[in-house]
Amino acid sequence: MSHGISWLDANSKALGIELNGAAKAPFNSLRDKALNKLQNHGLPSPKNEEWRYTNIEPLAKGAFTLARRENEALVTPEQIAPHLLSSVAGPKLVFVDGYYSARLSSPAVSESGISVEPLEKLLHGEGENQKLIETHLARYTPDTSIASLNTGFVTNGVFVRVSKNAQIKEAVQILFVSSGAQKDALSFPRLLIVAEENSSCTVIESYVGVGSESYLVSAVSEVVLAEGASVTQTKIQNESLQSYHLGLTAVKHGKASRYTSNLFHFGGKIVRNEIHPTIDGEGVESYLNGLTAVTGTQHIDNYTVIDHAKPNSFSREVYKGVYDEKSAGVFCGTIIVREDAQKTNAIQSNKSILLSDTATIDTKPQLKIWADDVKCTHGATIGQLDDHALFYLRSRGIPEDTARGMLIHAFASEVIYSIEDDAIRDHLEGLLMAKLGAKLG
Repeated sequence: MSHGISWLDANSKALGIELNGAAKAPFNSLRDKALNKLQNHGLPSPKNEEWRYTNIEPLAKGAFTLARRENEALVTPEQIAPHLLSSVAGPKLVFVDGYYSARLSSPAVSESGISVEPLEKLLHGEGENQKLIETHLARYTPDTSIASLNTGFVTNGVFVRVSKNAQIKEAVQILFVSSGAQKDALSFPRLLIVAEENSSCTVIESYVGVGSESYLVSAVSEVVLAEGASVTQTKIQNESLQSYHLGLTAVKHGKASRYTSNLFHFGGKIVRNEIHPTIDGEGVESYLNGLTAVTGTQHIDNYTVIDHAKPNSFSREVYKGVYDEKSAGVFCGTIIVREDAQKTNAIQSNKSILLSDTATIDTKPQLKIWADDVKCTHGATIGQLDDHALFYLRSRGIPEDTARGMLIHAFASEVIYSIEDDAIRDHLEGLLMAKLGAKLG
């Protein structure tokens, strides 16, 4: 019997049956190691300082089962259309309950220098990119139960490879849909991006639910940046309000590389999202942008660790949150500056607005610095709408509800408008309006 996770043993056995002869595939030893870790340690509890404000222990006692592959047939193109940016050119890959849907996808690439393909065959040792999978997959994630959960069960996902010197203009869109056709379904999407020297690409990663049943998504992304490479990754978490989402992104920076994360939370019942950039080269730039807009009893936990291991690098982190009704937010952001990481410049900011007396936010910005020639700042603010600004707008004849909406929109839009692409911005504006429409006037 597994340690603390009631559904782990039955589902790991079911996975073995599903793999049906792929036990000798190169990735399977990593899968076994991850499952053994889960069996020994279980899921984290609030006794762990890093999980102090988010309790996922009840998930260990649930009745979760692996999502069925046949659920894919139950999702229609009309259901997913609002979640894909049709005006954004580039390949579009759709997954239903963790399984690739060729019927709903249009994966063809029109630019040279980029390869985008489902992971399933690569994990079983097939395809020309299989060696890269062996080299990079599950090599950069932190040694945590959340990473192990995904690695232990992963069978599918997306591999993106950008060749040396390729500057890819079209965005790769990946949509992970939970069908809601199965109560307490488990899915484990995986994304691996390998950007070779002096290459660049943009990836849009979206998570949505189209049904009414509860489910658990364990999602892990790994981004590997060679020297001079640049990747922009926009993650849109808009799961159903009955869902649990445990997300983790690990970033391996090479010399003079650049990574930008744009993270947006609108959905989910209980959500934990971690981002771990490791700056392992000089001249690196790492940008983390985040916006949370939630209502009801939603609980969103953002956990970030930027590890400056080499000198002459820059990081900037800006996370904002709008919390209404009885929703709760958590932000824990850590900047680590190692002894050798002199000339590091790191900026961190977390700002939250509470729209009701019953909404809450727990914030914990942290600096851990072992170098002496650095410039590092961090700060956090929590409050309600500015009464002076509200009075100013009302004194100009603007109705109170409209004035409040303008202030909320201005606060939230700072993160949205950091994105250069007009179509992506418009899509995010629509999601923000759908979430807070009554408050935005």
